[in-house]
Amino acid sequence: MNKRVYNKTFGKIFRTLGFLLILVSSIYFGARLVLEYNTLPLMNFLTPFADFIDSIIGIDFIQKYAFLMLLVGLTFVVWAIRRGIIFRVLLTFLLLVMSVYAMVADIVYMTWLPISVPIWWASILDFATPLIDQLFALHGAVEPAIVLLVPILLWIIFRNKKPGRLSIFMMRMGSVAMALAIIMVVVATDFFTDLQGLDIYVTIYLMAYIFTYLFYIVGSVFGIIGMTKP
Repeated sequence: MNKRVYNKTFGKIFRTLGFLLILVSSIYFGARLVLEYNTLPLMNFLTPFADFIDSIIGIDFIQKYAFLMLLVGLTFVVWAIRRGIIFRVLLTFLLLVMSVYAMVADIVYMTWLPISVPIWWASILDFATPLIDQLFALHGAVEPAIVLLVPILLWIIFRNKKPGRLSIFMMRMGSVAMALAIIMVVVATDFFTDLQGLDIYVTIYLMAYIFTYLFYIVGSVFGIIGMTKP
């Protein structure tokens, strides 16, 4: 069976827009992580770059929509490069859950940062929050399982992309880094809480998050450059 996916004009526009949204949000989140945790080891080397980036894109609109940009961008890319419907629908559902969860949580596993959202999402929040609460109340492992499934499914989808693209390979590496970061966070918050007091441990998983966005940035740039490719 031929599993190769070639995008026509509409698919190319859809895919390129997804890469653009991922690029902007990844630059923002990468810079914010450095600035939020600039007292940890190694962060002082990255702070000047983060300050410069934040001065350019740290506007109110980007702050409110960055997380939604990331989720929508990933969804666009996934739907553009994947043929099968099951993984696309499942990942879209998980990303939707994450977008709602981002509004009610103080901090989000996918970014490990507080999330701002636009006011107009309040009506969606009022409807969806009870459903999300019931889902997470089923078992204590539901929440970390869902957030860990996101990078795992992204990795599977990016790995199976045919024909291969450097942009998709970078996105796959970013998903590996995100999975590593989430696993380390879950271990520290739910199992071995003493690890939260170790600066070196915190620095390692924060660097994993930063590498997530670095890979996403590079992948998005190549994806935008290759917008004319099928």
